[in-house]
Amino acid sequence: MRNIFLSALLTCLVLSLFSPFAVAKDKKEYLQIVNLKNEATLAGKVLTPGKYTATLSDDGILTLSQKRVVVLKTQVDVQPLGFVNPNSFSMGRTGVIEEIRFKKEKAVFMNHSFAGSAAE
Repeated sequence: MRNIFLSALLTCLVLSLFSPFAVAKDKKEYLQIVNLKNEATLAGKVLTPGKYTATLSDDGILTLSQKRVVVLKTQVDVQPLGFVNPNSFSMGRTGVIEEIRFKKEKAVFMNHSFAGSAAE
């Protein structure tokens, strides 16, 4: 009985010592589906109509993919959502996407023609 108790205690001690290293960093990552009906421009790249997946990482990098192929990655200014509709996007009159809105935050594109890089 004493051996079982000691081995259980030893196991708990070892797990408590190494558990902080085993837990991965909790990264927030937001996902949004953008369905373009017309041609649009984002970070200087012309996007054809279709369905895109926008992923916003916790370090402010927005990745736009179409059919699991990365179309572009760009640094964005992440702001609180405010009083706008979540899970939407805003496009200017010239067809430039100005912001993509996620559930709690929005990605705002400051320099549309110079921000980001197209994936090849």
